[in-house]
Amino acid sequence: MQEAGVEGDHDMLAHALLAFPSFEVTDYLHKEREVPVTRLQATWVDMVRRMTRPGGG
Repeated sequence: MQEAGVEGDHDMLAHALLAFPSFEVTDYLHKEREVPVTRLQATWVDMVRRMTRPGGG
């Protein structure tokens, strides 16, 4: 992320990116919070795009 020009706490941002697609998190969001899989996928893709575009925002 640093090489992509993302500003911020790179260590914690990397953990956030890795935590979101974990089985436990997605299972909870999908089953308990009834978030559709398509919304989970779109949100993760959006987060990655936002964090990796120049300027990080």
